[in-house]
Amino acid sequence: MHRALKPPPPPGLASASAGSRLDAARLAVGPKPRVSTDVFDEQPPTLDQAPQGDFNLDGVVAIDDLLMLLAAFGEAHDDLHLDESGLVDVNDLLILIANWSE
Repeated sequence: MHRALKPPPPPGLASASAGSRLDAARLAVGPKPRVSTDVFDEQPPTLDQAPQGDFNLDGVVAIDDLLMLLAAFGEAHDDLHLDESGLVDVNDLLILIANWSE
């Protein structure tokens, strides 16, 4: 019967147990990268804290907000108009552009 040959262990690990070999392999690769969790510690802005025109409340006035405004353009939409006219119009577009964050 033919037996598969195992590669020899790295130098210094010939007599090590399987557990210590795994520890040595982890050391050779290096520590796991630390992932910052700062983003998850912050709460998303509320409507009164968000910049004017930040309709999706991600903290910036950007393309997603512009697309939302354009989708409601010409309509009476309470959540998407930025002035007191009651309609989503060119004045709302100008306010959104003035507050652009990207």
